[in-house]
Formats: sequence, C-alpha cells, structure tokens
Amino acid sequence: MEQAWSNIESAHFDLSPLDIISSHLYISNVFFFENTQSARDWLPEELLKQSLYDALRGFPMLLGRLQRGWGNTMKVVVDKDALNPPSWEVSETAALSFRTLKAEGFHRRLWPKGIRIAEPQIARTAGDASKLVRVHVARLADNSGVAIVLRIAHAVVDAKGAVAFMRHWADCFRRRNNVVVSATASPSPPPQTSAALVCRRSVMYEKLSQDARPRPLPWYMWPLSMLLVAVVSLLGLILKRNLTAGRTRSHLFRVRRDKLDAVKSLATTGAKPSNGISYNDVLVAIFTIAYAQCTMQEKSASSPSSRGGIFRRKPPQARAIVPCDFRHRLGVPEGYTGNCAVGLFVTAPSETLLRPMTETSVMEVARFSRSTTSAADGATIEKLIQRAMRSIQLLGDKVRILYSLMICQAFSNQSRLPFYEVDFGVGRPVFVSPMAYPRTVAVIVPPPPSLAMGHDVFFVYLTLEECQMSRVLGNGGFQSFAEVIY
Repeated sequence: MEQAWSNIESAHFDLSPLDIISSHLYISNVFFFENTQSARDWLPEELLKQSLYDALRGFPMLLGRLQRGWGNTMKVVVDKDALNPPSWEVSETAALSFRTLKAEGFHRRLWPKGIRIAEPQIARTAGDASKLVRVHVARLADNSGVAIVLRIAHAVVDAKGAVAFMRHWADCFRRRNNVVVSATASPSPPPQTSAALVCRRSVMYEKLSQDARPRPLPWYMWPLSMLLVAVVSLLGLILKRNLTAGRTRSHLFRVRRDKLDAVKSLATTGAKPSNGISYNDVLVAIFTIAYAQCTMQEKSASSPSSRGGIFRRKPPQARAIVPCDFRHRLGVPEGYTGNCAVGLFVTAPSETLLRPMTETSVMEVARFSRSTTSAADGATIEKLIQRAMRSIQLLGDKVRILYSLMICQAFSNQSRLPFYEVDFGVGRPVFVSPMAYPRTVAVIVPPPPSLAMGHDVFFVYLTLEECQMSRVLGNGGFQSFAEVIY
C-alpha cells in the first residue's frame, strides 16, 4: 500500500506559533456507522486502509515527524525514504451490536474498550508513539456497525482540518469501492483544498502586516530565551499537579435551545438590537459560571481564608478562553487547514460568576462574551497573533505551561463543522463524538441529525478534573440548563 506514496517528495514544513502551542495534542473523534445493508463485506478493513493511504497523499505533512528547530521553532519533516505511516488498529466485539448501542444513546459505558481513549497528548518518544495519525476501527457484533476513531496531530490541522481529512478519506474510499481507476491514477485533492493550503504555513500570514509576520529570534536574545525556558520548565516541575491532567472526567451534555432562547430574549428586552447575544455567548456563560463556581469552591476548601479583616483572601478570578477563527476576518483562504484561531479572554467579575445560576446571571456573563467577541477586529487579531509569536519565540512549546496555570474555561466551537457529512458510501454516521481533550476544555459540537428534536438542542463535551466535575454535576443551577447524555 505504500506505493500510493511513491510520488511524495521529501520536504520540511515550519510550524506557525499557533501550531506549536498545540503541538503536544491530538484531535480525537469517534464516528459510529450502522450497517443497514446486512452485507458481510460491509466496510472491509483492507479497503478502508487502502483509501486512508490514498487520502494521505493529499495531506503529506501527516506522513512526517515532528522535530524541534533552532530558537524554539518546530517543523514537520517528511522523508520520502522513511515516511511515518499512520498507526492502524482493528478490534472486534461479539458482545455489543449496533442496535443495542443505538438504543442506549451511544452511552460511553458501552463502547468497546479499545476506543475509550482519555489521553490527549502525543507521546514524545521514538517509534510508534510519534505517529501523527492514529486510526482504530472497532467492528461491532455480526458486522452490524463500526466505530472509527481518528486521532490526528493538532500541530498539522485544527478541528476544521481534521474533519476535512476525514471527509477526504471517505471520498477516497468511495472512489476505490465504486469507480474503476488505473493504478497510476491519483485521487483528487481534498475539496476546496490544495497542497499549498494543507502544508504551506505562510498562507495564514499573507494578509498580515509585515510587523505581524514571524521572524527568527535575534541571536542576542537566545540567552534570555534559554533562561526563560529553564525557569518555566522548573515552574512546571514545581507545580506539576496543576499542569497534568491527572484523573479527569468527561461528559457529553445536552442544552435545550428553548433555555438559550429565554436568556437571549431577556438580553434584548428593553435593550438596543445591537446588544443582542448569540447562542455561543449563552453556552460560554453557562459553562464558565459552572467552572468558576466549582473552582472557587475548590480554592476555598483547600485554602480557607480568614473570616474577616484585611487578611481575607480575594476569590480567584475565573476567565473563559473563546477561540476566534480569523480566516474570514483577515482573508485567509477557507481551505487552509492549519491552526487559524487565537484565544479571546472573556472576563466577568467574580461576584457575578458566584451568583446562583439563573437566566439573569447567565445573560450578564453572556454580554461580557459578546462584547469581547465583537471587539475582535483585524487590528485586535493582529495584536493577539503578535503576542503569540513573541511568546513562542521566547518559550517555544513551554508556553503551554503558562496557559495551564490560568484559572480559565477554554472553549472550542465545532458546531458548524460537517461531522455528519462524512460518507464512505454506506450512509453518514449516526453519531459522532469528540474524545480525549485536555481538562477545562468544553467542545461545542453538532447534535446527530437523526436525533429527535436534533435542531432544538446543543451538545457540549466537557472535560474537568474529577473533583471539579463532581461539583459541576452537583450545581443545581447548572442542572437547570444542561442535561448529561453520558
């Protein structure tokens, strides 16, 4: 099957600062497909693997290896004589049918053990652990369905790029399965995507001013950079408990649209139309309040403050990091699949976050989210990109240690991504779910189209430390807005 890559040339691709920040992570999703044809040769393993190899021709970076460069830079190196093929695993279970899984709402407790993945990080060791693509195909009883887990290096793609690759893989499968092609014919490139947009990182800088474009760290700054890296690394060792995910717990939540509509309606009552808030603002508010309250409870329990006087400790301030995809703001081509978002910090007063969660308190925090997002014009985006570049120049991927020390709820809004348009020619997935995200990350994803009231709900996949998640689930105000699916 490696013959599919005979035309791939050696190359190296310098990662952007936004790629480097997340270079230690995979983006992981599981897709559940049902065999409605009762065919014994349904989605055969060999054809799935061959089409995956075809798809990688359109994403050659994924056949490379992550390497560190000079001055805290990183790159993906593709060696045509020593390509880095994807990890491929297959499992079968005779005890679980697709019908049973579907009837139980795809509850994670029923998933085959091999696909219940919790670790989000790429292991930085030699050999198989350094794969940029990992695939696990779990076949259910009597070939009644399959679960396909795709894990793809965050350094190469963002969530949009991960879905684009999955769709391209499905397209390659359909071509192999339904169309007779010659051995020398190449599959078409990803839709609306070219090799330049997949690989060339300079695409995201072409619309920026010269001052906002990356440049090498001056040689006279290297000693300072080395000192800062050493200090931050030491800080990471001292505060290891705060940095590692440890024992995390993840749940998929359902939030009804009518709950969000009530908050949006309250925000526009007696206010200017321009003061309106979005569904995303309300979701950010709900989960930020819940996170802030559980975190502040944890801080109060571990470090009880004095009952009064000047020694009373001020409650820690919790913030939200809301990603701002700047493709359309700066004119970056939509087909660009690299990391193309900067984090906007949404901050609300502690006293507001600590109020009981009601429509009014959620609305107030949602307005902070809206004002922050609305202010993100081109100039603001450039400043944030410059800040990220300076941080990476001085600290490299160690900058993630500083991010981990922040008391914040991070978000990833993937609700508009075409997860349910992935089609291997056997029908679209019945259920798709993210998995293996770092702690304090809330991923907003689209609900299954087949779900009753599917257009009237939002799905949010939340990962927290176990103790924090227990407090969130015990928050009555939060429970009035969100319901656990699994």
